[in-house]
Amino acid sequence: MCAKKKSQVSRVTPSALSIEPCEDGFIVTLDGHPILTPAGDKLVHQRIDVLQHILDEFDGFGKIGLSGQRMVEPAVFSAFAIYGVQKEIIDSCEECLSLHFDKCLRGDGIFYPAPGPNEEMAQRSRWQPIYAWMKSLGLKLPSLLQYWGDHENPEDDDEFRNNRDS
Repeated sequence: MCAKKKSQVSRVTPSALSIEPCEDGFIVTLDGHPILTPAGDKLVHQRIDVLQHILDEFDGFGKIGLSGQRMVEPAVFSAFAIYGVQKEIIDSCEECLSLHFDKCLRGDGIFYPAPGPNEEMAQRSRWQPIYAWMKSLGLKLPSLLQYWGDHENPEDDDEFRNNRDS
């Protein structure tokens, strides 16, 4: 039986990291080497204060863990974690909303009145803040009762059913 090789994690103090100018703005480095997110993206931003905020959050943990140049610890919800998600998922435009915006929009339940009067009343009360905000802008939320897909019946469309807000 093969044992899974565990990568080595070295721990350093946040004060060992520095912010250096680069062609994209500023970059976080350790001993002149770029620090990477767990997905391998460089920790780079146009504003130095954003990077300083990320580093300042690490002060409360004492040490940060690096596997190679990838920062893997602390595994907490932080500005660094949000940055990593943005670089890995949002900036790549590979998440569902970017790939299937029109289908996600068509599947959003806010555009479809509920089937019965009691259900519609409950629906409207939940969405009243949205309706009020749109009314304040002089807008009206359209109804998408018509189906724009490839099937005669929307319920036959797996993509429509799976992306609909229930």
